Amino acid sequence: MRRVAALFAALWPTLATAAPNESHVGLDLYYFGQRDPGVDGVTVGGVQPRGGNPYRGEGFNYASGSLDMRFAVNDDVAIIGTGAVGWIMDDGVHPVPDTVENAEVTSASPDLVTLDAVAGVDLRVGDWKVVPSFFYHHQKAWFTGGPNLELSRTLFDGNTVLFTNSSLRATLLRQRGYDGVKRGDGWQVALNLLFGWTQIWSPSWLTTVSAQYTRQSGRLHNVWNYVVLYDDLGVPVRLVDENLPGVRHRGQVNLRARYSPWLAWSFGLDGSAYADSWGIYHGSIEPNVELPLFADIQLRAWYRVSAQHGTRYEAPTPTELVGYYTQDSDLGTFVTHSPGLLLAIPLVTDARPGWEARISAFGLYRTDRIFAAGGHAGVVTRW
Repeated sequence: MRRVAALFAALWPTLATAAPNESHVGLDLYYFGQRDPGVDGVTVGGVQPRGGNPYRGEGFNYASGSLDMRFAVNDDVAIIGTGAVGWIMDDGVHPVPDTVENAEVTSASPDLVTLDAVAGVDLRVGDWKVVPSFFYHHQKAWFTGGPNLELSRTLFDGNTVLFTNSSLRATLLRQRGYDGVKRGDGWQVALNLLFGWTQIWSPSWLTTVSAQYTRQSGRLHNVWNYVVLYDDLGVPVRLVDENLPGVRHRGQVNLRARYSPWLAWSFGLDGSAYADSWGIYHGSIEPNVELPLFADIQLRAWYRVSAQHGTRYEAPTPTELVGYYTQDSDLGTFVTHSPGLLLAIPLVTDARPGWEARISAFGLYRTDRIFAAGGHAGVVTRW
């Protein structure tokens, strides 16, 4: 599910932007499908290794519907909320080698329903935007939830804009592991600090540079992720819990350039790079274009390429449990290609409330043989 969240989060700033004193209600439907084909011509213990983690089936389908609301009480106060219901459909169980003593099959997830909700208040306190909220996620044998506080401020109001954004989130975790056994309650705490500078160089040129620091602490290992333990002959024999440090630091730099030769046209180039205390290095670049079509329909298209160097705690074939170790494919080494497009279709523009439809589609290919595609359709009304 980490890939689902990341991809929709990348779209969300475009889909859900609101003016400070504006109210809106949006309804969206999402789909995401991931495939995990085996390695052709290779078998171990009678089993064909998969992409990503070789002994874990990582294919699944995910569909959801969400309702996003923002009601402005006045110019300084708004009530915000989001609710979503999703359905994860497993892409089929996959056998593990017959030499593994404590499991016979694996899958990305069982078929289950997911529930998500966010409720909060958007406040303007002097020059600051303050957003306290509470979030909740629930699915079979899995509950997470807790408080979140976001603070942001924009300095200056001209061709040079400085901005800052910080957030603090605490998450209660009540989970069962991949084997169905309770792991007990745990906590995660995440602090995020961002500072940025936007410069308008001319009516056509704009750049943005930002730096970001994130600190996570608590239960950072995923109880759904296991590690395959091997004997001295390299034969897989047992599944055990992954073990990762309880603190993670990350520093990130983001760059953005936009060239707008005509009204409603934009050619852009986005880039980012980060490194963390687990030894992960990640960089991405994304050329994109925005242009008007007929009937005031706006199109945004992009192609993102990213490369990641995996964590130092990656243990492909461990024979003993010493220190930290993981086989989470999302923490590994790979290159990702991800094209996509988004259509914004105005339905009512000459009256209030205004209405707009939104349609998106995207694909994903990772060089460790993970494939995915998804999309969304929705409508929003603003007043």
